Amino acid sequence: MERPHLLHMITPDANVSPFDVNMAYDAGFDAVIPYTHVAVKDVRGLVQDMIFSRSVNDVKRTALFICGRDASLALDMLDKARDAMVPPFEISCFPDPAGSFTTAAAMVACVEKALRDKKKRELKGCTVAVFGATGVVGGNVPLALGSALAARLLGGDRVAVVFFGDGAVQSGIFAESVNLATLWRLPVILVCENNGFAEFTPRSAHTTVERVSDVVAPYGLDRETVDGNDVLAVREAFARFLASARAGGGRRGVLAGSVDGPRGGGPVPRRPPGGRVQLPLRRSRDPADSHAAGERPA
Repeated sequence: MERPHLLHMITPDANVSPFDVNMAYDAGFDAVIPYTHVAVKDVRGLVQDMIFSRSVNDVKRTALFICGRDASLALDMLDKARDAMVPPFEISCFPDPAGSFTTAAAMVACVEKALRDKKKRELKGCTVAVFGATGVVGGNVPLALGSALAARLLGGDRVAVVFFGDGAVQSGIFAESVNLATLWRLPVILVCENNGFAEFTPRSAHTTVERVSDVVAPYGLDRETVDGNDVLAVREAFARFLASARAGGGRRGVLAGSVDGPRGGGPVPRRPPGGRVQLPLRRSRDPADSHAAGERPA
């Protein structure tokens, strides 16, 4: 009789993700066994119970999935799991806390395809760095600061660029990040894609500052507001900012820009307070279509 394919799922959290359980069964595993509240020190014993309870041939039908939400902790668990292996008693181990590793792998695959199709290049021999974000609004801004700090320490003319919506500008983490970036004079460009709404909330309902770029005025940054529906204007402004950042320009080496106006490719709230969004108007001003037609906003 053929032995079943078993997937052991360990997590430091109170429960494993039902999403991951469903995916495991849909992938063809015969049984999925969850273990919760697992500490790093527990991993070795659990893994050796997994491998020594099956024959050399059957252990190949055993796998370990490391869940949770902490990527660093998941990697520590992976190291302990690998150390617990005793060849030929070995099993496949796959960490993917909150889907972060599979998401990163998918991004790398997309970049690889784009390079191959559009640039006739391969990733072979390249160094790939994946900077993850968070589900928290504005959470990607401090991550960009880390990238900019690394660029500064390594030398050269690399510049970090971070994109965010106008809702993120109202978060405390945005103000903290701008303050730190100016103090350390980091090579970073802040680009706000302002469509006038923080999801369903119009800008007028959560701030009295009309122009997003004015939010960073107290820090003395070079800043500019650009019509987001004018592809060439955005390109020209960004080129100026990039050249200045690479040259160490700006009062403290940090530059901020706001790409304003409704854009067809951006998020469009469906039921904002105070009325409905004029979808036909937004779609008629799609910047990609206007640029393709050789048109520029008046």
